[in-house]
Amino acid sequence: MKILVKPIAILLLGAYSFALGQDVYPYFSDPNKQTKFEDEKVYIIEKSGKEQHFSGGDSYTELANTWGYILLDEDPDYVVKQTPITTYYEYYYEFKIKQGAKELTELEFLLTAGYDAKAKEIYDKYEKKISLYNTQYATYEKELKNYL
Repeated sequence: MKILVKPIAILLLGAYSFALGQDVYPYFSDPNKQTKFEDEKVYIIEKSGKEQHFSGGDSYTELANTWGYILLDEDPDYVVKQTPITTYYEYYYEFKIKQGAKELTELEFLLTAGYDAKAKEIYDKYEKKISLYNTQYATYEKELKNYL
């Protein structure tokens, strides 16, 4: 009897874990759970690269015997020429943090991820810098009212 208990326990534990594993990332069997998960999921999109662009390479005709045609009354001969081809690259870089369909700022992302202390630290630095600007702006505005 003791020999049979161990395999049965392992079999039941395995069956129980498969029964609980229905809601495995990223696919849920319940569409409502899947929609809720997709709305709360945070995507970090980072794209970079380069695009190659060409310009030039146009063809045009030009009179080959200009002086012979003008001075010696020869028949005109034409030559086909081509403008030089230039190539340049346009580099791009894009970084976005999205939650569902909404694009998040750095502070919103930190708050969503649970880094409240770091978000407060960044916000306090911003407030310190902007307060200097606000005081200078207030003095400029006061001086401007004196002139009007």
